[in-house]
Amino acid sequence: MKKPTTIKRQVVAHNDATDSGNPMHDDAAARALNFKGALVPGITVFGYMTHSLIERFGVEWLDQGFMQVRFRRPVYAGETLTIETHDDDTGQAINIEVQNPDGELCVVGRGSMHSVSVSFPEAFAPLRKIAQPKWPATRSQFEREKVLGSLEATFLGAEATEFLQAMQDDQSVYQTGTTHPAWLLRQANIVVDRNFDLGPWIHVESEIQNHARAKNDERIEVRAQVVDLYEKKGHEYFDLDVAILADGDPNRLIMRVLHRAIYKMAGAD
Repeated sequence: MKKPTTIKRQVVAHNDATDSGNPMHDDAAARALNFKGALVPGITVFGYMTHSLIERFGVEWLDQGFMQVRFRRPVYAGETLTIETHDDDTGQAINIEVQNPDGELCVVGRGSMHSVSVSFPEAFAPLRKIAQPKWPATRSQFEREKVLGSLEATFLGAEATEFLQAMQDDQSVYQTGTTHPAWLLRQANIVVDRNFDLGPWIHVESEIQNHARAKNDERIEVRAQVVDLYEKKGHEYFDLDVAILADGDPNRLIMRVLHRAIYKMAGAD
């Protein structure tokens, strides 16, 4: 482990989800919901933040590290973000803050090399076919279909250069066939989108436990299940337990995520 340090870097935010189907990443739709424009995906900002985790803990963070990330304010394309990282009082974890050009705190994270007790179910979700047609994104449907259809995906090595440029991440570990954790976390959003007919929705928090590195060009399987549903200030939230497996093998867990999002915003039709 490297000696304790303070890390500060800047990146220019980029909306790399214009084709995701989520209206929150479309300028016109986001403005209709009283945002300044399309939101940069939280997972993209998480990707910017992981650079600091590798700097502080080394590439071993990808094998067993933990991170909690909360998205507090919107991030917009073209904004220059300042990412500051500080050791916490114990010296065993780091706190990461992302500020926009106005100095407003947009995203906060906490990362470490040690497993943190997260309330995951004892067993991750079983294999299930993707919903056809998609289910309506209603509370009653989330309660009825607690196990989502499983997603298969592969991060192609041929796409790595473009993806790393979008992440503004020059860490050498990703030049040798290791899949970037932001691509893995993005699958937690995609598995929801593939199963539910969603309107505008917002990813608000994730707790991420790494178990092994994923390899480019290797098939992964994403299994997800609903662990909680609740309402706050008129917004409807879900908490998902998401397990990412190498080649669909239950004995080859890559990442496990407690994934929280607003699937229906207050006042949205």
